[in-house]
Amino acid sequence: MPSFPPNASEKQYEEHVKRMEEFNEQTERFSRRILEQWPNEVPVRPEGSFTMIQVTQALHACIAQFSEWHKNRRSLDHLQLVDEQLRRIQSPLVRYPWPYASLQHSQIRERYNSAPNHNKLLSQRGSTHRFCVEEKET
Repeated sequence: MPSFPPNASEKQYEEHVKRMEEFNEQTERFSRRILEQWPNEVPVRPEGSFTMIQVTQALHACIAQFSEWHKNRRSLDHLQLVDEQLRRIQSPLVRYPWPYASLQHSQIRERYNSAPNHNKLLSQRGSTHRFCVEEKET
């Protein structure tokens, strides 16, 4: 981006304003042409003249951003598939033995009421699984 010297003349100021307008126009045009390429996995250099932009550096940043967006999109697609599969499961109240019950002082069993969907799983961020746990006395 062009800089403006503090002790410049009025003519220099007008030239600076003109360069800034050109810079803003080029960045808007570059950005629009890059975003028009979504959902391509890798954007390519847009057609046109971008003399005031470091195109190679900007394109590398755009490629990295598109890559992250695609990772997020694939994760969301996967979560939606898992959610669809979980919604098809109709599970009655089933008790499963705790896998490490022999290492515990008492026997622990987890009680599952139903298969969780992805909304329920995502609502439990930062916490352990919230299943009902009951201790069986011996």
